[in-house]
Amino acid sequence: MKRKWIVAVAVVAMLIGGATVASAQFRMDIDIPWWLYVGLSPALEDELDAEFGTVDIAKYAIVVPNIQAYYMFGGSLLKIGVGARLYTVLIANFIYPSIVGEVRLGNFDVNLNVGGLAGLFVAWGGFFETVTGPWATFDLSAGYRLTNWFRVGAGVFGIMQTEYPGEFPYVIYASAKFIVNPGKKTKIVEED
Repeated sequence: MKRKWIVAVAVVAMLIGGATVASAQFRMDIDIPWWLYVGLSPALEDELDAEFGTVDIAKYAIVVPNIQAYYMFGGSLLKIGVGARLYTVLIANFIYPSIVGEVRLGNFDVNLNVGGLAGLFVAWGGFFETVTGPWATFDLSAGYRLTNWFRVGAGVFGIMQTEYPGEFPYVIYASAKFIVNPGKKTKIVEED
């Protein structure tokens, strides 16, 4: 009897999942941000320097590309996406689940991306480490689409972590985003 219920639940889950994916549109964004400012409190900088022996990254402009892959749902004005985000420096990569909301007003996009709670750190040489716990990221950005597949913009990225109460590291950045969307093309609005 239990076996029949397990099979029935699995079939229903596959049907619901298939219907959901069929109504969704796959999208992948390749984002190349240029960090203009890194906001770390003095206490957190001291903690990171003591623990990792790092330099003060707030003094340097850094580019850390990321790839975001989502299934997007919604209409032409508001879309919600569920997927994953990968930060890469080629030899070391960090991927975690995320949710994105996008409002599109003509050629302007406003995105809010929230993710975290679990992630996977992968490096060349077979190094894998799972990172779970009470942490989350947010990324609020706005940009102008020059074409359907390319956008320039700016944003702020931050991390919330309960191990550092009262600390809220963030990055202000400018970015170029390549949008890979094999689904329906959206017409770029020409303004007079």
